Amino acid sequence: MKQRTPIVVCSDDERLRQEVCSILGSLQHPLQEMPKAEIQARLGGQPALILIDLRGAQTADSGLVDFLRDCTARQCLVVALVDPGADTSLPLLDVGAADCINVPFSGSALLLRVHHQLAYHNRVLRLRHRESLLRLVVQLTEQIASTIGVRDVLAEWVERLRNATAARSARVLLLREPPRFAFVLAGSGEPPTGQDIELHQHPPFDACIRDLQPVIVEDARSHPLTSKAHAEGRLRFASCCVAPISDGPEPLGLLVLTADEPGAFDPVLAPLIATLGHVAGHALRNARLLRSLQAETRQSAEAREQAERRLRQFAPYAEFFNNSVDGMVVIEPDGHLLFANPSARALVPPGTKLSNIVDFLPDSERERARSFEDGFRTGVYPKRQDFRVNTAIGERIINVNFSAALRNEGAVLITFRDVTKDRRTERQLLQTKEFLERVIESSVDAIVSADLKGRVLLYNSAAARIFGYPAERVLAGMNVEALYPPGVARSVMRKIRGTAHGGANRLVDYQVDMQDCSGNPIPVKISAALIYEDDRPVGSVGIFTDIRDRLKMAERLREAEQELRRQEKDVAVAQLAGATAHELNQPLTSVIAYAELLLKKSRGDETLKGAADVIVDQAERMATIVRRIGKLTHYETKSYVGSSQ
Repeated sequence: MKQRTPIVVCSDDERLRQEVCSILGSLQHPLQEMPKAEIQARLGGQPALILIDLRGAQTADSGLVDFLRDCTARQCLVVALVDPGADTSLPLLDVGAADCINVPFSGSALLLRVHHQLAYHNRVLRLRHRESLLRLVVQLTEQIASTIGVRDVLAEWVERLRNATAARSARVLLLREPPRFAFVLAGSGEPPTGQDIELHQHPPFDACIRDLQPVIVEDARSHPLTSKAHAEGRLRFASCCVAPISDGPEPLGLLVLTADEPGAFDPVLAPLIATLGHVAGHALRNARLLRSLQAETRQSAEAREQAERRLRQFAPYAEFFNNSVDGMVVIEPDGHLLFANPSARALVPPGTKLSNIVDFLPDSERERARSFEDGFRTGVYPKRQDFRVNTAIGERIINVNFSAALRNEGAVLITFRDVTKDRRTERQLLQTKEFLERVIESSVDAIVSADLKGRVLLYNSAAARIFGYPAERVLAGMNVEALYPPGVARSVMRKIRGTAHGGANRLVDYQVDMQDCSGNPIPVKISAALIYEDDRPVGSVGIFTDIRDRLKMAERLREAEQELRRQEKDVAVAQLAGATAHELNQPLTSVIAYAELLLKKSRGDETLKGAADVIVDQAERMATIVRRIGKLTHYETKSYVGSSQ
């Protein structure tokens, strides 16, 4: 706290005044001297000490006594100069003097006693000042506890704080985000409320925010934090006291006191100023909580009003919603539930509080549901979405459709139904389809299906191998007629629709020539039928067996049969020739034998000999023919009578 000035020496003895002023000159207080008659007229302000000559005060002017009594009441220190041995109780009692000094006196004794009184008086003043600040803290706490308007409380409080100190201004600064700036929430003095302050332009403010400790600058000209800024003319104060306003580890603002003269703030008051900052922090926290509660109350009231209004809008459709077998709910864009019909609530497990659409979704589905909420705000409403949900009868699959219910209100209508059985059937059908596709694909016979316009819809790998067309080209829109010679496809279709080849709308094991991608003929056996949907033909399917290898095998079989028949004929001829040779050989042998016998008996008889020669000659000729026949087969000769074989 800045020391009070000046020291006033009041006596009608001019020599005494000069002597006292000479002695007290070392106290570094301004000194004023004046006669007692002039003190009431010339004394201005609040002096630190009045040293007054009260010798003979028993007859002193009552007006002077009243004046001095008023000075002591205003905490001005009064020291009386008295005669030694005089009765001083009356003047000391009347004026409230703190001490009395006998005249004459020694200079050192006078200086020591005046210095002691000033120091003691300053300590008393500091204690009284701390007491007043403590009372201010208590009063502020009581006001905060009993007042809702925190801004008004802080405005009154800083005004009282400025009056209780030597400050020119007292302000409550609230930090902005990010904390580079602060604005004056409440203030007494300059600058006005609401003005922004750039913190880095005031180093004590930055230091207080950084360390969360009070900062007292007794002299801005010499203090390390402010000397440079003061020299640059960026500061408008000579001394300051800054305390953090906080209600936890993060600062909320600053309590700033500034003064125009150095030494205006006593460092011993820093803890009290810090306490005031904490009290202000509690006030701001309470204000924020109050605003938050008020905002929540308003939001709750508005939400309730909106919900009631929306329910009134849905009232005409309530009977339809309630009787629908499909689940129907209406939600806000953030997922908050507004309405649910009985079919929807029947899916919710007993005891579940359904306030948001994601409440009965498993964790794996909640993220996807929240992604839809983002789309609702931009007018995107997905259709036919499957969700796995936890229901009263276990985990089920529901198919969900979203649409705008109240476009002006942003509400979303969700309709859904349980498709667990349907999805199970679909999976089974899909598995069957995949199995049939694998069967068709692994078939050694070509399988081709086409619609009634001839566009190929099914074409397996065996068909690609037989006809030479790649599947991509055929399925891209190729007509089935390209697999037949000209006109054959229509002929085959007529046979399918007829009854001559396997029954009505069927063609069984019919041989026909088709053609490959190069136009080469391919003989096949075809089994085909029409495909029906709701008793209406929609296409045809055919199974084509390539019989080229079978025909080649049949040709080779025919050639083998012909060769076998030829060989059998040759065997029969050989067997006949052998039998003939064998059967002719015996009578021929007998003829030759008897002819030779006749030759032996016809000696001399030329006629008989000639006849015998003819018989032998013809028999030899016959033997030559038999030998030729014998070459056609194997035969053996046997020895007969004589040398004949």
